[in-house]
Amino acid sequence: MHLHIFNTRSSNFSRSLNKVFRYANPDYHSLGKSYARGAMAACLLCDTETKPGLKASVDLERTVPRSFASVRYFIDNFATFGVKTIPQQPDSAWFYTVWTAMESYFKLDGNGFLTTKDFVIDTEMRRILKNDSAVAFFEHFRFDKYIVCLCASQHFTKSDVILHFHNHNDTQFLGVEAK
Repeated sequence: MHLHIFNTRSSNFSRSLNKVFRYANPDYHSLGKSYARGAMAACLLCDTETKPGLKASVDLERTVPRSFASVRYFIDNFATFGVKTIPQQPDSAWFYTVWTAMESYFKLDGNGFLTTKDFVIDTEMRRILKNDSAVAFFEHFRFDKYIVCLCASQHFTKSDVILHFHNHNDTQFLGVEAK
């Protein structure tokens, strides 16, 4: 899988995005796009010849600090799906891990927020469960003030993902964390 990260504030954004699609290997198919406030976009391409039947999606969020109270409010009022492990003191990092896993799974399912909420997010094993069986797998990438979650119908690891950064200051993303 190829994950392309774009700086949408760059004057070259449209040209870079079009280049990725125009010159991509014809066996590569777009499996999803996501945009976040703060000038970032993510695009996921995959060679479906070597991964037949693969469905995948991507969610990108700009992270901002969240208070314990706001995270707790999310857990108590909005998390209508299950989360396998909720820490005693959930923080912003935990919130964004769960939120992006949820949104990328909604996109993978194809029904968005209408997706049935009969699933459980297992953040430790990085998978989505239904009736105790894995139905999707996810990985997170964090950089600068952003988090990206890739969700796929087949098991994959970070080593299966090739990151591409477009129109960024080279030093800005030296601290890419594949977590």
